[in-house]
Amino acid sequence: MTITIVKGGFPPPLRVIIVGAGIGGLAAAIALRRQGHSVVIYEKSKFAQELGASLHLAPNAVRVLEAFGYDQDNLNGIHCSNYTSYNQNGDITKKHVHERVKEKYGSPYIMCGRIPLHNELKRLALGEGGQGRPAKLVTSARIVDVEPETGTVTQQDGTRHHADLVIVADGTHSNVRKARFNSADQVPAGQSLFRCVVPAKEFDIDSEALPLHDDGSFHMVLSANGQKRLIFYRFGDNVNFSCVYNDGGRPEPARDVTLDELLEKFSEFGPSVMRTLRKARGILNWPLYVSPPLKSWVQGRIALLGDSAHPMLPHVGQGAAMAIEDAGALFSMLPLATTPAQIPMTLQLYEQVRHARASKVAKFSNESRQLAYGFDQGKSFSYCVSLSSVYYD
Repeated sequence: MTITIVKGGFPPPLRVIIVGAGIGGLAAAIALRRQGHSVVIYEKSKFAQELGASLHLAPNAVRVLEAFGYDQDNLNGIHCSNYTSYNQNGDITKKHVHERVKEKYGSPYIMCGRIPLHNELKRLALGEGGQGRPAKLVTSARIVDVEPETGTVTQQDGTRHHADLVIVADGTHSNVRKARFNSADQVPAGQSLFRCVVPAKEFDIDSEALPLHDDGSFHMVLSANGQKRLIFYRFGDNVNFSCVYNDGGRPEPARDVTLDELLEKFSEFGPSVMRTLRKARGILNWPLYVSPPLKSWVQGRIALLGDSAHPMLPHVGQGAAMAIEDAGALFSMLPLATTPAQIPMTLQLYEQVRHARASKVAKFSNESRQLAYGFDQGKSFSYCVSLSSVYYD
């Protein structure tokens, strides 16, 4: 084996291709850029713009972002300070204050919009400032296959590229996940949700709705039979609504719905809850699916990351966090001195470090569908938000 050494005593930077410019792909680009590697991201869409309304950045994710040099002000987020649950009549049944989150877990718990987070990750991955050389983003480039042994990436138009390392981060429906990792088809989760975003000022002028509070509150209203729940919380100047219901395993495709449809579905809820729901606008019905876990995430020079590796339901708010943790692990395992010959063994270590934890978080998320039937939410929260510094320090 021949190792090329450049001036200064190190092998040349790795040539890295990342498939997908979502949260996971950009986080991986930041990690590998900061280690000095040459990174190119291929994104199938034209504009590489993240979709969705909002998300949770629990302390485990924030700790990695802090190591990556993010600017919290750019997220326009709110620190989550307490959790309030209500019965279907709008009566408070439990209020838990998240005391000393930063002191206990090392970083704050932030609720923010997906688009501000995506823009901040693009700044860190593609911007001229910062550590390492900027990653390059190629849009309108759909990747259909990757050859594991050679790192050869094939676009839909037949164009081929070669890399020492290929990170596949293009989501649950990844072509590479299907072609190279024999992923099974998704199955209905038995749940769908209505989701939308409402201007926070709508709550300031309505004393008959459930109180929003400008203090980082996370609110959940649970039906008597546990089959329906309304979740709402503020992020920036907006409020995120997620209205989960049992679809009997017969989900409808994603589609726009009317306010009347939402109100009819949740008609058993009390007056203050219905008053809150009436604020919904631009409502989307979103079916939920469960993906059978993969036994392995790596082959040769390929590693899956984020939803491509471990898709999960949204119920514990850890999907983005797990992708960011994956990127933190790559950062710690692929320093500038890494050679192409070391990639397969290093990726085996990446899987060894990440597979059990991400799979357990996905299991928690699946179990939380049964929130009203004994699911230990406190146990799952403590496990999810705790993160050993071994991943990225």
